[in-house]
Formats: sequence, C-alpha cells, structure tokens
Amino acid sequence: MVREGNQEGTVKGYNPKRPGCNSHHPLLTFVLDVRMIANYWLRQGNLSSSNNYVSFLHDTLDHLTNKKVGLVRMDSGFLQKKFLIV
Repeated sequence: MVREGNQEGTVKGYNPKRPGCNSHHPLLTFVLDVRMIANYWLRQGNLSSSNNYVSFLHDTLDHLTNKKVGLVRMDSGFLQKKFLIV
C-alpha cells in the first residue's frame, strides 16, 4: 500500500510500480460467509510477508473465540517450516 507523505509506520519498501515510495505491508483475514474482515494489521512496508504472522494468526484466533476455523490460506511468502509445525 503506497502512502503519500509521512504517515506513521510507513517506510520505503518493495514497490514495483513506485520504487522508493513509503508504504505499508498489510496482513488481513476474512470471514468468507459474512464477507467481513476478521483482523487487520498495518505493518511497515519493508517487512517480508511472513514477518510476525504467527502472532497475527494467534491474535486472529483469539478474536474468533468459540468459532470453528475450517481453512487457512496463505501465499508462498508464508511457507516456513516453523509454521507447518505449529
């Protein structure tokens, strides 16, 4: 997410369309059947996809107490051995 100006938490990160611009790197989770966002973290733009995702996942599951999670989908940026063991 490219940001103009100097918003809190923005830093220069990977951005193929606008190199050198400040950005955020968000993490999002959705609840499919009601089409709502379950959790959202706005991280600094220079972080990798997998940075702090285990804490994000635990935080999301804490928000969804007493709910059954049937599927967790992540792209290849999250593929790490420590996550597959969790």
